[in-house]
Amino acid sequence: LVPLDDLNKSAKKILKEDFSGKIRYDYDNEVGVFCHNFEAMRDELRYSKEKGIAVRKNEKELLACISHDIKTPLTAINGYVSGIRDGIVKDRQGIENYCNIILKRVKMLSKLLEDILEHSKAELNQLNIKLTEIYSYEFFKNILDDLSIEVENRGLAFIMPSKIPDLVIKIDKKRISQVIYNLVSNSIKYSKEKGTISIYFETDENYLKVYVEDTGIGISSADIPYIFNKFYRGEKSRNQNIPGSGLGLSICKYIIESHGGFIECINSSCKGTTMCFNLPI
Repeated sequence: LVPLDDLNKSAKKILKEDFSGKIRYDYDNEVGVFCHNFEAMRDELRYSKEKGIAVRKNEKELLACISHDIKTPLTAINGYVSGIRDGIVKDRQGIENYCNIILKRVKMLSKLLEDILEHSKAELNQLNIKLTEIYSYEFFKNILDDLSIEVENRGLAFIMPSKIPDLVIKIDKKRISQVIYNLVSNSIKYSKEKGTISIYFETDENYLKVYVEDTGIGISSADIPYIFNKFYRGEKSRNQNIPGSGLGLSICKYIIESHGGFIECINSSCKGTTMCFNLPI
């Protein structure tokens, strides 16, 4: 039997949010069962406290990331608007150039706010996923045709797959499109001049595999394990001031896992990166 004094001391520690003290007990009696439940309660309280700390930390990270990523484009917008107002540029071409830069910064802000909203929905398990059965060929063909224009307009080469599988898959077309566009957008951001972006497919008994490959600057091996963590931005993106919220890949991960699949970085080096997501078939 465990003396009541031990239980009393443990309860007092818990009141002070000290969950380190364990009690020893014999499970083969009523007091032992009570002690077992007491310990389970203590473990649950400790878990709740740790989870609360993690949530508060994430909130601080979110505020820090939002503040930094909003401040940068706003500072630029303020500078260029002031330049137009103060007459630093007066000719039509100069004003047009300033306006184009302002529009780009506004688009950056819109994308950031969209990512934050999507992330918040995912955190609350409220990101809407509606699965419908479709044929993969037509779906991916339309996306690739659209992407080829986007990529080539950026001065990059786009390599289409020689064959697109024509399978029945159950997906949310909007969300899977979001994943592909996000991965290709990342490849564009990290591409070298006159680089190449390729998309190709593989299938096995269980999955349709979609690969996005580029010849960009790559991801540091130290960063790869963390790229799907929310707010994480690798060393290269920070050092080269490549824009982004650090939320895109974590949202992609949520979407693909909600489909019963998985997403991963297959390989990455200074010669480029290959990302792959798998959808059940």
